[in-house]
Amino acid sequence: MKRKLFLTLFFVGILNILLAYGFFYFSSVSLLEERGSQQMSSVRALASQKLNLYLNSLKAISIQNSQILVKNGDLKLDELKFIHDLSGLFIISNGKMKTVMGEDDLRMEFFNTMDPWSFYSFQNDMVLKTPVGNDQVIWVFGGDGLSNLLAEKEGLGDSGEIYIVGNQDRIRSASRHIKDWKDTSVDNESIKQAKLKKIGVNRVRDYRGIEVVSAYSPFEYDHLSFILLSEMDKEEVLAPLKSLFAKIFFLCGVFCILTILFAYITTEKIVSLIDQMKEQINYLNIKFINTLEDEKKRISYNLHDGVGQILTALKWGVSHKEDPEKLKDLCDDAFKEIRSISNNLMPAVLTEFGFFLAIKEYFSKLEMYYKIQATYWFSDTLRAHTFKEGMDINLYRMIQELLHNTIKHGQAKSISLVLLKEGEDLLLRYEDDGVGMMDSLPMPRVLFYRSELMGVTLKRSNLQPGLVYEMKIPLKRLFNEQV
Repeated sequence: MKRKLFLTLFFVGILNILLAYGFFYFSSVSLLEERGSQQMSSVRALASQKLNLYLNSLKAISIQNSQILVKNGDLKLDELKFIHDLSGLFIISNGKMKTVMGEDDLRMEFFNTMDPWSFYSFQNDMVLKTPVGNDQVIWVFGGDGLSNLLAEKEGLGDSGEIYIVGNQDRIRSASRHIKDWKDTSVDNESIKQAKLKKIGVNRVRDYRGIEVVSAYSPFEYDHLSFILLSEMDKEEVLAPLKSLFAKIFFLCGVFCILTILFAYITTEKIVSLIDQMKEQINYLNIKFINTLEDEKKRISYNLHDGVGQILTALKWGVSHKEDPEKLKDLCDDAFKEIRSISNNLMPAVLTEFGFFLAIKEYFSKLEMYYKIQATYWFSDTLRAHTFKEGMDINLYRMIQELLHNTIKHGQAKSISLVLLKEGEDLLLRYEDDGVGMMDSLPMPRVLFYRSELMGVTLKRSNLQPGLVYEMKIPLKRLFNEQV
């Protein structure tokens, strides 16, 4: 049993540690992912603002440069204010297109469908048409400007990046992870949600197949339509947990050792307590057996000294043919003794009429048989309540034992019994005017055993002549109802 109890406490303690560790771990993962999501969302929102400012600036400078080109006529590119991201420049005058810069891979049909002063997407470039008088200036910008704008790494750690995805789900800005990014396509839940014009954060696998925290949103400007993504590897988002792992592991080890000590100490205390309870139960069993033996002896004495002697006298009278009236009196005496013994074993009035009437009848018989003045008083608040099962019989037997000791040894002429409520207890006070008993003598065995069974506080006093007992019994142990 000791081993099973120790193992049970140990495994319960370990289980609690594991549950606490699991709760801490998953809570930390959730908090770190939420923090990473908020960080990526903030970076994406900032990048979206930068893109708007960049395109606004690009459009304004392009319109200004268009006026310079048409006005000068000699088309000197050195005089332009913005050319670092320029990949193509065309002028349409009188229905004819002149290539100033770049390859002639654009068609007039495309230019004619364009709205003035609006950006359009062509392959991997951005095209802007700016009318100046009767002429039109076509500006073609590559993706270097967007890549440079999104190349900032602030707030993105070692693995984070911002990029845009265009037509056919292909990357339109430089990647920090791969060099040949122009032919790289992206297909995950973030792309699908952004196409539905939604803004949010997902945990997905990126174009490398790495699990990342991805903040997404659609980005539209004029006739341009992109998907803007800011992402960071999940491993980096959860990196702070790795630094805590050693500390958590150490703490778990300490808690395991404490659990072993707790299980061992608690097991020892519980087993010790159980052993003490066993000893107490054995002690009470011995007391119970001795009490039963005392009861048997008393019944034996009563039968031998009372009924036995009467029957012996009756037998002698019958054999010597004594007067029938005398024999009849002897028979009546025998019946009285038998009824008295039977009443002591289990008083019928107690089961039929209750505790208080049983005490009243018993005191009446004392006065009649033993010529002792017996008085009793009960509080009226007690009479209306019913005893718990067995408590009335135990209390009746304790009072019966007190009366028996007084009659047999006390040489008393008067007896009094008082039962009243005192706080949360029932107070029983018993007195006689007999010879009393020395305090050094032990309590009667029956009284001692029954007082332990009922939770009775039992005291005996010799401060006055005779014998005085005081008992206190908790009312909640005695009665079914609240008194």
